[in-house]
Amino acid sequence: FFADFKLSEFFEYFEQNDDKQFRILKIYYQLYECSIDIESDEKFYRLIKTTRENISLYDNAEKYNLLIAVESCAISRTAYKKSSAYEDLMTIYDILFEHNVIKNQSNRIMQMNLFRNIFYTSVILKRYSFASGFIKEYSKYLAEAQRENMEYFTSAILFFEQKNYNEAMSAVSKIKQGKFVHKFDTRILQIKIYYETGSYELILNVIDSFKHFLKNNSLITDGYNTRFSNFLKYTGILVKCRLDKLIRNVTLKDSFELLKKGNMKLNYSWLCSKYEEFLKIK
Repeated sequence: FFADFKLSEFFEYFEQNDDKQFRILKIYYQLYECSIDIESDEKFYRLIKTTRENISLYDNAEKYNLLIAVESCAISRTAYKKSSAYEDLMTIYDILFEHNVIKNQSNRIMQMNLFRNIFYTSVILKRYSFASGFIKEYSKYLAEAQRENMEYFTSAILFFEQKNYNEAMSAVSKIKQGKFVHKFDTRILQIKIYYETGSYELILNVIDSFKHFLKNNSLITDGYNTRFSNFLKYTGILVKCRLDKLIRNVTLKDSFELLKKGNMKLNYSWLCSKYEEFLKIK
């Protein structure tokens, strides 16, 4: 029986009969199709269309689970550098907001990963007004233990992107880093703020402290250690060139070429822009 069973024909039959249960099941079938062919625009946009048209058939808990699954597909597509990948992500979040999925949850708690993803997506798209409103309206739905820190952290990033560096540093200074999940990213942000404000000596102090911390902390995975160490390495070279502590003509250009040839992802675009900026004025 199963050898002769054709799933596509099964779904085609029910689609012709516009069966409600089929419409509920169809989204999950399309999720499966999308997950095994993540680069297919046709399958992905069909999934988005089906989700938008049928999301009201689910209770709130299932709406949440479904949209998180669709979000996962969209996030996977960003790795393939689809030109509309982040716009597509925001479309999914728009559906989530339209149906008040977070506000209607029984526990009224928003997972930090989802909060972070929505915020970063809006910043990448330069929708700063949306990002600001999102922080104010939805940070209160985060778990109490992380709420205040996430509000300061995301506000600091938003201020930084808008080149309001004093406000960004003020927000960073209010973060209680202790067990904060983004404490490493907070240090990276602090370094970037110092750079943009010309506080180069302070950067070297933070880099030195950060390096010692990474070296002496066995709980940090090799992947994360490499990720942060590469950023500190190339930022340190750039800052020392700014302070005339290295031979500019050789070290900076060579380091920039190594940076571009490497597999660095953490703040890669920002760091490359700072190298290019300095090489032009040197």
